[in-house]
Amino acid sequence: MAFISRSSSYLIRNSHSYCFRLVVPKDLQPIIGRKELRRSLKTGYLRTANSKARLFAGLVQGLFQLIRESNQMVDLSHLTAPKWVP
Repeated sequence: MAFISRSSSYLIRNSHSYCFRLVVPKDLQPIIGRKELRRSLKTGYLRTANSKARLFAGLVQGLFQLIRESNQMVDLSHLTAPKWVP
């Protein structure tokens, strides 16, 4: 029987913690100027990392939709995880 990973597809593991990783859609790469987005989740716990990664994925997908609708870049530099995220 094959092992099925239960971790988020947005997660990558570095030597100390988990990171969020999302490939930027090709139509938005020229606007955003990147092929992928990465952010440290600042946790070594898989369950916490999964929760944070799903939250970030939802936020980023919403921002992608805003960018598509307005056809311009949205300032992402001030984004942080909400205080209630475990």
